[in-house]
Amino acid sequence: MFAEAIDQRLAGRSRMSIVSEWNRAGIRTPRGNQWRTNSLGHVMSNARNCGWRELDGELVRGDDGEPVVGDWTAIITPDKWMAIRAMDDARRGKRVDQKGNPVADLPEDHRDPSHLLTGIVRCGKVKPNGKVCNMPLRVRPDGKVFRYACKAPSAGGCSGVARRGDLVDYFISELVLTKMGEADFSAAEVGDWPGETEYRATSDQLDVLTDQWMKKQVTNDRYFRILPRLEADVARLRAERERFVAARELQERKKRDRRRRDSAALVPPRTGGRPSPLAETCLHPRGTARGDHPSKWPPWPARPVQSRSAGTNLARVT
Repeated sequence: MFAEAIDQRLAGRSRMSIVSEWNRAGIRTPRGNQWRTNSLGHVMSNARNCGWRELDGELVRGDDGEPVVGDWTAIITPDKWMAIRAMDDARRGKRVDQKGNPVADLPEDHRDPSHLLTGIVRCGKVKPNGKVCNMPLRVRPDGKVFRYACKAPSAGGCSGVARRGDLVDYFISELVLTKMGEADFSAAEVGDWPGETEYRATSDQLDVLTDQWMKKQVTNDRYFRILPRLEADVARLRAERERFVAARELQERKKRDRRRRDSAALVPPRTGGRPSPLAETCLHPRGTARGDHPSKWPPWPARPVQSRSAGTNLARVT
């Protein structure tokens, strides 16, 4: 079976086509799983197929420099194996078409995530066997927007989830920022100044005393004896209030700065950040044929799950 698949691959057939045929026919891996294009590629490029030994990607060679031949039966010739390996090498660093043929060079940063949840968003659809798909979703362009979509069954996915990416990114960003805003490790919240009542009473007392003196209801001796003490109290309380207001404004400014900093941390690495407190996001099918729409969001119940490794309570959103 593998020898025939290798001949078909060398003849130009794609691994996707071979895997789809095998899965439809009920052919499973030695562990009982469905075949994937990656797993088939690993099997095809294994040097054991042609009877040679391989260790950590390098052929094991004897003292004469020739590959060491194993004591098992080879299913293909060394020439065919080298041809398969050459096809795989030609694909590295290249964009490939639907048949797996290289068509263009990939940019140097092609492995850097270009969207917020690249690499950490997974499929949450439940399969007929009761297990969650849990396959990492790929980014799929869709007109002016993009979608986080599950891979095809031949690639290990279920094709059951495709959610509008910009809305998902916005929803997750707001959820993370809200959670990070709740985790305030700075000073306690600054409320109303506790000395406001005393300040108003002392100021009123000074105004009444001055008004009585101007109406000649209080003698000069009594007025000028009480005045310095009241003015000192008013000045002290006014200074305390100004310091309190300044501290409250400073805390509010720190909150705004922290939110801007947290917002920048949610930008993908290509623009200088990464949602580090977010370990994983799970997307579920919407369940309607009309697709995503901003008026229908939030798109699913969000439930934070604690993660020790993430350093925050928001690690997985389901």
